[in-house]
Amino acid sequence: MANAKTGTVLSPSLLESWERAKLAWSKFTRLQDPLVLSNIDDIIEHQMQGVMAQIEMADLRVILNMISITQLKLENLLDVIMAHEVGHHVLAPGSLLNHVRLVSVISGILSGGQREFMVNIFTDLLVNDFLFTQRHMKVNEIYMVLKKRYEEASMEFGEDSGDAFWALYMRIYEILWRMPRGSMCNIGELTGEIERDAKLAARTLRTFSKKWFKCIKNLTYIFKGYLPEMTPTWEKAFAPSFDKIKPGKDALDKVWGFSKMSEEEAMKPTEKTYDGSLSDIFKGSGSREGQLPTQG
Repeated sequence: MANAKTGTVLSPSLLESWERAKLAWSKFTRLQDPLVLSNIDDIIEHQMQGVMAQIEMADLRVILNMISITQLKLENLLDVIMAHEVGHHVLAPGSLLNHVRLVSVISGILSGGQREFMVNIFTDLLVNDFLFTQRHMKVNEIYMVLKKRYEEASMEFGEDSGDAFWALYMRIYEILWRMPRGSMCNIGELTGEIERDAKLAARTLRTFSKKWFKCIKNLTYIFKGYLPEMTPTWEKAFAPSFDKIKPGKDALDKVWGFSKMSEEEAMKPTEKTYDGSLSDIFKGSGSREGQLPTQG
């Protein structure tokens, strides 16, 4: 089967992986075949340098950067990569409108590219947790490869401001998935503060996973002090990232109903709006900038 935009032939093995990816969510999942980019010109055209895959929310199409996937030797995990993208359609954010609302909800906490980055982290956590715990897909193996690539790139570009972020992010997955400490992160990087914040983040996800706006507000407080500035140097060191959620062509014309916000969305995340339900177990010192407010 040929890929309409690039002429790339979708191999039988890739089509099989695509079917497994859709089936991981539902036998009723209906999406057009993925767009496979195998040359640098197409990758530049779709702004996918350093990104393995993405889903365009406007036309609901998964796009694969096969150069990046091949370089990382992740061809055997194509079904997991694509299942992750399908999850952004089926589970989180689920629609372009939800994506815009999530960005808006944390606009008072973060600025610029950090807002989009945080929304992607939040929805990735939801999608990956489902795939790993409910479908037993090897999402963790992909992140181990990405973390190694970050470490190599950070040395190359002299940029290590993402070390604490990676330690926190990987430790959260270890806690969520009940993996031994150090399975996905370097134990030497786990300070007491990172350990505490990872436990609080994991507990927040488990407690508020169905209440997205409350969940992402509290997670953003936790992550704020760990997010590096989105400089070109850091972005090079961070590449290749797993994926990104892209609005897509004519996306703004497809966002409707945004004028009406729920009460939860409208509430700005401050100490007064945080309900303190997690504070009895995890009381933070508040020493790190952006620490989740606690009641005392």
